[in-house]
Amino acid sequence: MNAEVLDDYPRIDARELTPETLTARLASHGCCLVSNLLKMSDVLTLRELARATYAEFDAGAAADPVKPLLVDPKAYGENYSNIKGFRAFGSIPMTCCLPFTEALCAALERTAMPPSISAWLGGRAGLSLNASSVRLSELDAKVRRVFHQDGNFLGGVAAQTLNCWIALDPCGKDAPGLEVFPRRMDRLLAAGTEGSVVKWEIDETLVYRELGVENRWIPEFNPGDAFVFDHLHVHRTYVTDSMIRNRHAIECWMFPTLEVNRSMLLAWLENA
Repeated sequence: MNAEVLDDYPRIDARELTPETLTARLASHGCCLVSNLLKMSDVLTLRELARATYAEFDAGAAADPVKPLLVDPKAYGENYSNIKGFRAFGSIPMTCCLPFTEALCAALERTAMPPSISAWLGGRAGLSLNASSVRLSELDAKVRRVFHQDGNFLGGVAAQTLNCWIALDPCGKDAPGLEVFPRRMDRLLAAGTEGSVVKWEIDETLVYRELGVENRWIPEFNPGDAFVFDHLHVHRTYVTDSMIRNRHAIECWMFPTLEVNRSMLLAWLENA
């Protein structure tokens, strides 16, 4: 299989993932779908850890210092109440999930993703424990899935960062996926306008007018597929009334290992 843009969408198989192929897709489209990034054995391990992490958190085990913890808010100065706010949006920060983070880093080290991301960022990259998270998109969640650009809360237009979003369940058809626009952006769209639920929300009408609803892409992901995108990429969780399953995923924000990013609590990727 050749590394090529199929159906005008930027996607490649993990066998063709190199610094050159990823850089080409990011330069032209601001994103790239990498099929089969993680081995199924790693997917199964991470999926089970993700399920156990949420089960432990929801049971309140994170507040019990006697039990072995998969979720430990105190490890990085957080507390259970603070993390509840993230949990409501289907996100548990990796600062509090060290067993999951260790398994994830080991899985990524077996792929070509770390050096490929480092090539785009211009130097050795690390995984941000602050920005990265274990995700669970639930169909009955009382949250609005809003369009956004992560640059609005990760350093603005000049930020140096990439997100590697990894599906742990099949999604995009029967379970929540992503709604994206495969085009390179050079600016932040207006966010937090009247009626927004969060200050980084971009109004759907504005997005469809600026980028064209006909240009949206709703990929179908298999477990282990990854979607890599920059901080200006416009996206949101995609949910429909016909979906029947919840979805686990991983959100991995990568930053250069520079002094300016020290507060991000970077976990080094060995072969980056």
